[in-house]
Amino acid sequence: MKTRIKKPVITRSQENPIGTYLAILDRTMDELEKSCGAKSKTGIFYINVNNLSRHEKHKIKTKFNEIRKNLRHLNKYFCLKKQKDETRQFISSHLTSLWEMVCELKSKRLSNYGAVDGSLKEVLDPAVEKITTLLNETQDILRR
Repeated sequence: MKTRIKKPVITRSQENPIGTYLAILDRTMDELEKSCGAKSKTGIFYINVNNLSRHEKHKIKTKFNEIRKNLRHLNKYFCLKKQKDETRQFISSHLTSLWEMVCELKSKRLSNYGAVDGSLKEVLDPAVEKITTLLNETQDILRR
């Protein structure tokens, strides 16, 4: 005889992180799946070359489908609301993270990793200041 499992109750406080983390997983899997299908992508500082075989792509897609099946089950089971991401908020949150990362490039912060050449400050810091200013100006556009 099968033992029936009592349906767990989640509080509103618990629903928030569960829904948020599962939405992040869902969104990240979409990005990873796009990467599996992409040929290559090149930026100023990187090149991403898709070195997955057709067989590996298929296996990964199969696993992702299994994960999504579990996500759909959890969504249905807990009646979680679909999170609405607005482009303004999405860009703004990423800009904030980028601003923090760029600030870490200031020469005085780099001293945490060893001695900093004196001329590095003259070259790097103005560029960092310009980039952070542009990031802030982009944030200002989003606040209007």
